[in-house]
Amino acid sequence: MGHSQTWDLSLALIIVYVLLLPLIAINFLRHRHLGRSGWVYTALFCLLQIIGSGMELANNKYALIVLQVGLSPLILGLQGFSHEVNQAGRLNAPFVSNMIFTSGLHIVTVVGVGITAYGAYGETENPPKDNSMDYEKVGLVLLTIALAVAIALVFIVTCSYRRNRGAPALLLIACIISCPTLSVRLLDGLIFAFSSGDTHTKFSLPELGGNFALYVILEVLPGALITVYFGLAGLVVPADRAPQQNMPYKTEGNYPAPPPQQGYYPGYNGPAQGGRMV
Repeated sequence: MGHSQTWDLSLALIIVYVLLLPLIAINFLRHRHLGRSGWVYTALFCLLQIIGSGMELANNKYALIVLQVGLSPLILGLQGFSHEVNQAGRLNAPFVSNMIFTSGLHIVTVVGVGITAYGAYGETENPPKDNSMDYEKVGLVLLTIALAVAIALVFIVTCSYRRNRGAPALLLIACIISCPTLSVRLLDGLIFAFSSGDTHTKFSLPELGGNFALYVILEVLPGALITVYFGLAGLVVPADRAPQQNMPYKTEGNYPAPPPQQGYYPGYNGPAQGGRMV
């Protein structure tokens, strides 16, 4: 007996994310000093996709809940990677590495996830619980706010970026590309929650009458692409340097400014500036 398209897709997603996990783990070890949170949240996203897809293979009705909350680690991961670019490049971008500000972002994201999950749980009941869709709407609005803040942080880092030997340009590019990709994934949920009639049905899960192609393009591909973006960028970007190599150098006394080809010295503009740090 043949399997459904959803079953085959779930199996393929398990294989894809199982293969991506070692890549994320390698990057965590390479970037653990400056970028722990970004890689931890990306790994958490992979695990949630594996668990949710496995639950779908087993026809578990709560798979929807796991897959619904799978978006949140990518939002927090985007903030974590912005922090890594900011720290590695010594950009001193406002808000990006501020503990109070980023804690607020985490709180909004977690609350949004909790409310969305509660609404999704109500939708799985038979009959569905009253106001369950309203809870999903509130949760998705909170996640939209969190994503908007994370995108704003990427914008701030981009505006503060200087082309020096310490700033990981490819990781910043991955952050920039991930912003519209992640927005597409969230837009799919918003259309489903706030639409009605044929549009609501079209954007629902395939087993509930939704369009399978739309599900793959809007729900499945964005998360996989973002994981690949960061995974490949993390491999290309140099690993964290030892702390003493990241220290600014002076030109007075016995501390001559080293030539730029000798390593990572943020802000050093070379002999034309007289070895001055800028």
